[in-house]
Amino acid sequence: MTLRQRIEQYLWIVSNAAFFVALLTGAIMALQYQPSSAPVSGRLYVAQSAVVDAVGDTLLRQGEWVLLDSMPLHRGFLRSVTDSTVQWNAALVSHVQIVTHPYGAVLVAVHQVSASVLLMAVAAMAVLTVAKGYRLRSRSAAWLPLMLVVCSTVWLGTTLPADPRATDAYTIGQTLLTEYIPLVGDLLAPLFASGADVARRFVLHSIWATALIGLLLLSFKSTELKNRLIEILGNSIAIVVLGIVWGMLSPPALIHRVSQPHWSLGVVFEMLHHLPMDATMLVIFLWWGGAFLAGLSTRRSIRSFGAIMVVGWFTLGAIATIARQ
Repeated sequence: MTLRQRIEQYLWIVSNAAFFVALLTGAIMALQYQPSSAPVSGRLYVAQSAVVDAVGDTLLRQGEWVLLDSMPLHRGFLRSVTDSTVQWNAALVSHVQIVTHPYGAVLVAVHQVSASVLLMAVAAMAVLTVAKGYRLRSRSAAWLPLMLVVCSTVWLGTTLPADPRATDAYTIGQTLLTEYIPLVGDLLAPLFASGADVARRFVLHSIWATALIGLLLLSFKSTELKNRLIEILGNSIAIVVLGIVWGMLSPPALIHRVSQPHWSLGVVFEMLHHLPMDATMLVIFLWWGGAFLAGLSTRRSIRSFGAIMVVGWFTLGAIATIARQ
């Protein structure tokens, strides 16, 4: 087995491990998350210390957040975070309840890390595919559309908290997909409707896109899945540990007051701050179209340049995201 084949095999193992971790953590979060845009009004409070009821049962742990319509009875234990009653929605409230729970922030971090690892593994496989060269009808070419599906799924995931940043992310992505892609945009319009509620986004993220990713990943080397289960399990544990460490060191923010895109979307986010949408979409088409076409070339130098374009996109995106923190 050559070095390239070993790397491809390892990336396949990592991508499957990351997918299973993302699927498991997403299912756990779905039990608490409410994909609803129904309006909810109230004032946000944070527990300064443990809040208990008359019989001693714990209502809130120190540091947890709660949204209440009126001033709570346990006034001495809670501190108001918002100056006045504000308009929220059910999805945002449920997201707040998850990320402010002692274990919720870690769970969200594990899910985010697994999604990033999945995207990096699939992108790395796409880089190898472009550098090696491929044919449109070959099995290796399937990694290219798979990477686009993963990027779309990550984008939909960023829209689920239903805070102002998430709403902007959906509006921007929906506009780029449906209004600036000839013909294909008309087909996507029913799926990504303008102003779609959180429930629609949740279904697209958790059922349609995720199931498609899983089917594509498992279809590549289904005969080797049983033989690689131990390696997949080991990498899954490593991803979980990495997510736990990340969640403990840098838990997700409660409310994203500062625009900070996911690292894979950093380039698009940065371009939209300096270019109009039509120019941004043109850059995306030229960049990715050039990278994919380079993989069809018989010249090694052109294929290498295409691979560098793929690497450069995500590298610049990560730099742009870090710079805005």
